[in-house]
Amino acid sequence: MHGVVVLLVLLVLDPHASNIPLASMAPILMVVAWNMSVSLHIKKVVPSAISAELKHYCGQGP
Repeated sequence: MHGVVVLLVLLVLDPHASNIPLASMAPILMVVAWNMSVSLHIKKVVPSAISAELKHYCGQGP
């Protein structure tokens, strides 16, 4: 839903969109991307990846 709102705003305000600095658009797009991602999947994958790296460096993994 957030992505649709951003798209509609940019389509409606297209003539003025060139005046928006890219540095101010980047955080907005990052928030939209974060909200569109599956945060539960990220919360599950990141700890397991960190755990795997720790096991590897400690000599307990492949």
